[in-house]
Amino acid sequence: MLKIPLAGDMGSLHMTTIPELPYHPPPAEHLTENFTTSQKTILNLLNTKCSDSLENLKQAHALILKTGHFQDHYVAGSLVKCYANPQFGSLSTSLRVLEQVSQPNVFIWNCIIKGCLDLKEPFQAISMYYKMVISDSRPNKYTYPPLFKACTAEQSTEEGIQIHSHVVKRGLNADAHIISAAIQMYASLGRLKEAQHLFDSIGKSDVICCNAMIDGYMKSGDVKAAEELFQSMKEKSVGSWNTMFSGLCNNEMIEEAKNYFDEMPDKDEVSWSAMIDGYNKHGYSKEALEVFYQMQRDDIKPTKFVLSSALSACANVGALDPGKWIHAYIRRNKIMIDAVLGASLVDMYAKCGRLDLSWNVFERIK
Repeated sequence: MLKIPLAGDMGSLHMTTIPELPYHPPPAEHLTENFTTSQKTILNLLNTKCSDSLENLKQAHALILKTGHFQDHYVAGSLVKCYANPQFGSLSTSLRVLEQVSQPNVFIWNCIIKGCLDLKEPFQAISMYYKMVISDSRPNKYTYPPLFKACTAEQSTEEGIQIHSHVVKRGLNADAHIISAAIQMYASLGRLKEAQHLFDSIGKSDVICCNAMIDGYMKSGDVKAAEELFQSMKEKSVGSWNTMFSGLCNNEMIEEAKNYFDEMPDKDEVSWSAMIDGYNKHGYSKEALEVFYQMQRDDIKPTKFVLSSALSACANVGALDPGKWIHAYIRRNKIMIDAVLGASLVDMYAKCGRLDLSWNVFERIK
């Protein structure tokens, strides 16, 4: 069995075990002549054919072993990333693949850290970081933003501060994406003083960091400070607008949020989703449906989350016909009904008095 460190102080890590895999050998000599071409083919296969098919992924994995490409770090990292896809949830397989790579590089470590986070295993993501450090692999600017999110999810201020100190020691503290992620982490953990200090150190020129600070103000309930910063921004991204009205929704200022939403020069899927969900969470189901109808009139393709929120709104007001239309839309566009979307359909039909249709959906997704 292989021992993996799990988290906390690097000198006294907890340990867990995972099953061993047979050793994957390095590329055979007779395969190295066309290695570059074959590598590109395999990477293309992983990136285009394996994101929604576990069967394809397993076949690609077998091909990688057969052709001797497993010890290529970019191939192995892409394989780790594919198995960690939330649609498959194969984190244990990703970990087993990682353990069989000889001296994994930063790309592979970053893939497994982000995979842990995507699969809602933030504790494991932090653990993998410490294992990475112990292995003498040097983290880069892509390593830390997911780790700050993991610390936020774990509500671990101590780990966040320690990992942030590593950023400073490695000279990566000037990167805007890292600073933005650190600001968001500190603000989410209630450490607004540290978030403000980081923000003040870079000024208001970076849109990403401004958005992070606005989000921090909103989460701490300081709506006035968030609005002042937003109004002072010379350039505003779609993310800036989304952060503002999402924060207002979370602070139960729905009317003000809708005003910002209506003023937005451009909207993306997140904008529509946030406004529908904001209305829904605070009991404004009819208004949520109105936003959904507006989305359809503007020919914006809804995500699964938007569809789920719209179905919840239908359930709350007993709107059977719109709910059936959404169900037909899902079938027409061949959208896979996962657990969340399926539960929304079951709930909508049940609350609209159609237990027969509710049962039919339940039977198909169970």
